[in-house]
Amino acid sequence: MSAAAADSAGGPDSQYLSHYPAPLTRVARLSRTHFGRPFLLLHTMKPPSPLRRPAARWLLAPVLAALASALSAQTAPASAAVSGDGSAALSSSAKSGDDVVQLSPFQVTETQDRGYQATTAMSGTRLNTKIEDLAASLSVVTKQQIEDTASVDINDVFKYEVSTEGTSQWTNFSVDRGVVTDGVQSDPNGSTRMRGLTAANIALNGVSVSLPMDTYDVDAIEISRGPNSTVFGLGNTGGGINIIKGHANTSRDVTSFTTRTDSYGGYRGTFDLNRVIIPNKLAVRTYGLYQDVGYVRKPSDDTTKRLEEAVTFRPFHNTSIYASFESYRNTNNRPNSLTPVDTITPWIASGKPTWDPITQTVHLADGTTIGPVTSSNESSLLPYGLAVSNSAFQNSPSAYFNQDGSLGLFMIDRMPDTNVKNGLGPNNVKGTGRLLQSGLFYVRNSAKYPLFNSAEITNQGLYDWTSVNLAAPNYQHTRGETSQIQIEQIILNSERQSLALQGAWLYERISTYNRRFLGTGGSSLAPYIDVNEKLLDGSPNPYFLRPYVGGAAPSTSLSRNNTESYRATLAYQLDLTHEKNFLRWFGRNRFTLFGEYRANEGGGESYQDVVSSTNAWMPNPLTNRKNAALMTYPRYYVGDANGQNVDYAPARANTPPYTYPLKYYSVATGQWVTDPTTYGLFYDGSRPNRRLLSTTGAVWQGFFLHDRIVPLIGIRRDYNRSRDANSAINPTAATNGYYDTTPIYTYGTNDWV
Repeated sequence: MSAAAADSAGGPDSQYLSHYPAPLTRVARLSRTHFGRPFLLLHTMKPPSPLRRPAARWLLAPVLAALASALSAQTAPASAAVSGDGSAALSSSAKSGDDVVQLSPFQVTETQDRGYQATTAMSGTRLNTKIEDLAASLSVVTKQQIEDTASVDINDVFKYEVSTEGTSQWTNFSVDRGVVTDGVQSDPNGSTRMRGLTAANIALNGVSVSLPMDTYDVDAIEISRGPNSTVFGLGNTGGGINIIKGHANTSRDVTSFTTRTDSYGGYRGTFDLNRVIIPNKLAVRTYGLYQDVGYVRKPSDDTTKRLEEAVTFRPFHNTSIYASFESYRNTNNRPNSLTPVDTITPWIASGKPTWDPITQTVHLADGTTIGPVTSSNESSLLPYGLAVSNSAFQNSPSAYFNQDGSLGLFMIDRMPDTNVKNGLGPNNVKGTGRLLQSGLFYVRNSAKYPLFNSAEITNQGLYDWTSVNLAAPNYQHTRGETSQIQIEQIILNSERQSLALQGAWLYERISTYNRRFLGTGGSSLAPYIDVNEKLLDGSPNPYFLRPYVGGAAPSTSLSRNNTESYRATLAYQLDLTHEKNFLRWFGRNRFTLFGEYRANEGGGESYQDVVSSTNAWMPNPLTNRKNAALMTYPRYYVGDANGQNVDYAPARANTPPYTYPLKYYSVATGQWVTDPTTYGLFYDGSRPNRRLLSTTGAVWQGFFLHDRIVPLIGIRRDYNRSRDANSAINPTAATNGYYDTTPIYTYGTNDWV
């Protein structure tokens, strides 16, 4: 049974209660119910009120009269406020001097929606077009539906739509050579799928964006299933969404507050304040959001703060200017959405073997002794519940962390070779005395079973996935800003033809700090049993038989995603339906010409914790600090020695710089030494990159035989170029073992591709 099949079989918890015989690949998915879900929604709203300013009293009468005139004109095709194709017509009925707001072909408005039914969308032709006139799988989620379903993000929206999947229906994970990566934990907003293919492309008012979507400032969401070159061009084939953001309203004041809480300790509050400065001319709007997502697995957190200021200005009758600025802040340490790899069950099944590193013997629970076991014969003598010697584990000293996050012990995992007198400290790992870890059958026999992966925990008695966040030490900070200006000008507006121009600019700046302790560096999230009866100095191991989670050295990544987009759209409509001669057979035709330019600077740098101090045992000269002896192997203990099960979440360790007392055996003196060792960040790879995307395109849509035949033809050309920044200069003794990262912020060596 595949992991995908396990997702869809039975109830939401059936996958945890099933038992799968080895050998099978299995990833257990934690359901949305366990991920966090609201149960209470409180909404308070002051309904839109009429303008109460004294100046508005004498303005109200002509405005109402103009609106009444526009409404009555809808019965006459020659001066319809909304054209037959559903777009906002460039009406010629408005007289000079009338204070009437022209409806733009580049906008869809809430007033055209009825409850959950939206009749028009922008995603088909880049103009406000009837959905029934688009030969594409396209639907619109209205503001009313968003509010009634309490949808706050893309996963909530996709829960109720066709051919879309979010974290409620699908778990985003990958398995690469036995290493399981949890995509939901790292990026829940990107853990979507459309048509069962790829993640959704995201656009904001037709411009691609990267910040997570939230509905606090959204009027509607257009969902386009399948490729849509009109909007997205180069993108994922599954489909995408176009977010229709709200603008400042120049005709009415709005005051709205909402709040909600849930049984997992989550809270969300929003506000929406719209104020008219000059009726039908100038308005400002402020949106605000504070959200703290609650999860069933704790400790965990996901706090988001967003604030947006929007302005609408109509200086002239046919000119509209929209501007907005949004600030985004997020801090999170989200829980794991997958159960960890099960190393405990195989250990129990192989007789609960333990290891004495001094005598190099194995002791089984039934009293059987195996040994002595050396490095040369361990692959044949060790039961599969014990892993054979592993340089990734034994070549780095282990840091033992207690439940409160304090360091209990920092000590080497393998004795030095006493014949190597100049092999000082942790660099000398050639001795026979060594610590071992609990192991897995398929890891031991990976050459024989290359396509098999170890099962993940399905026994809640070993790990309670309804309460414990095994990824608790990991955390991330993201900040972003989005600035947008959009100008719309109606150039020509008559019964027969109309011409409108739109120019838009959007700048999105995102920076992310990601600190990861677990489930990174080529290591799956997995609890192990401390099988070592003694420490290498012969003293009893105080952590014997206690479960812990561990892996590669802690890592830090700094990433950026800065995108500046420009767009120009020209819309022309030729309506010949009212002609008295043969020309009327040419119907109504709409032409759209558009051009875009997008410049992106992304990428970043990754770092690992390595020794930054200068100690006597370190190599001299030190040419490269990326050395296993200069790194740590963290052990975060998550339970006591009874039952060998996870009792509590791992604690977060220190952030560089920090100093640990390293205990190692000195061959030169024949004594155990404790040496304070400081750790800092060491550049480990990655670099910035740039991408330029130029786009031109055109769309034609015709309406013939009283709109019975509606053809649509489009063409688009994208020119994509990218280049990487220069590489860092390799470490040398002159740089004290560090990379020279100065070049990674410049370009020149690598050409455009």
